[in-house]
Amino acid sequence: MINEETEEDDIRCNSIVMLGESLKDETPLLDVATAIESAVFHDVEVHQYKSKIRFLCANFKRNESVQKDVRSGRIQPHDVLQMHDEEFMTDEMKTKVELMRVKMDKQKERAVFADGIESES
Repeated sequence: MINEETEEDDIRCNSIVMLGESLKDETPLLDVATAIESAVFHDVEVHQYKSKIRFLCANFKRNESVQKDVRSGRIQPHDVLQMHDEEFMTDEMKTKVELMRVKMDKQKERAVFADGIESES
């Protein structure tokens, strides 16, 4: 039992360090990272904990705007867990996604014949 608790503590500590690095959390005790880890630990199912931590770390590293909003408190730790994938995207990524959607819509329009019958392509 003690081994399991120690292992869980180690995982949680490593998660805080990873979150702190990805957020560039410069508080003495990684306060922001600790708050986010605590929210993940209490709100996410055990089998999803590690993947959620990895997901958050990767997305914080990609988006400095989200990093700053989380560090400043504009985005609260619990709110981070409710964010959708698109909310983690940079403006550049959002633009690329929108361009792909427009391109796909145009391809769908081309697939419609003049008489209004849609092709299977």
